Amino acid sequence: MMWFLWKVWENLNEPNKRNIKISLSLDRECLLDDRQVYISSALFILPLNLPNILESSLLRKKRMKVYGFIASPPSRAVEITCKFAKVEYEFKSLNLMKGEHMDKEFLAVNPRHCIPTIVDDDLNLWESRAILQYIVNQYAADSTLYPAEAKARAKVDFWLNWDMGSMYAAIVGAVYPKMGFAPIPDDIEGKEAKLAEQVRFLDGSIPAGNFITGKNITIADISIACGLTMPCLINPTFLDDFENVKAWFGRVAALPEFAEVHKQFQHFAAEMMAAKAEEEKNKPQVKTAF
Repeated sequence: MMWFLWKVWENLNEPNKRNIKISLSLDRECLLDDRQVYISSALFILPLNLPNILESSLLRKKRMKVYGFIASPPSRAVEITCKFAKVEYEFKSLNLMKGEHMDKEFLAVNPRHCIPTIVDDDLNLWESRAILQYIVNQYAADSTLYPAEAKARAKVDFWLNWDMGSMYAAIVGAVYPKMGFAPIPDDIEGKEAKLAEQVRFLDGSIPAGNFITGKNITIADISIACGLTMPCLINPTFLDDFENVKAWFGRVAALPEFAEVHKQFQHFAAEMMAAKAEEEKNKPQVKTAF
């Protein structure tokens, strides 16, 4: 026990070592801080805030690693959920357009080389919606982000699955080809109509003035809102025809946890579009002979 206490002491920085007081059950006192640490043969209680004054405490687990890319909606959903759940994480950016997700280091983490991927202690996990569920279950189990009550959770699960199979699939089909991520299909108009159909369904499902499943934001709101940033990127007026969705998106985007990450995405997108415009400007003009 004294060895453990000494290792804690070793991990304190010098300012925190000054004026710290430890009270031992043997009625002895020595200097540590104004916080009290009680030790007995059967009980050892550390104050809950002690890890906050440690620089590299033995009590603190390693930070979660999040492998992602700011342009990726699922990656942003994971970052935003971490912020809502107050999870300390290290973001490792992998630029998909440069093929960084195929690096050997990342393949050792995720042989499927997809993002987002997290590493949390001995857990390697990909598939964004599974990651969102894990983050809340592990770090914010009492929050309303992913409610514990069965019926409330079922509603969130429904929207997460609908997002993956319907909404985000429609976004990938209708928007990503226009962004150069895939060839433009012959039936692009049909893809656009399919996306509009999904947004229309969402528009008729959101309770007025609330989030998708009620008065509290959930991981379903986060995931779906991140996906909708993509059609809004290529068409800023995309949501104008969907009054409820537009108002809901505004409520989500106004939350500081979402806004912080969304601002980074907007900055990246502006740089990317400016670079693309410059590339088009400098492209040699093909002259047609008549």
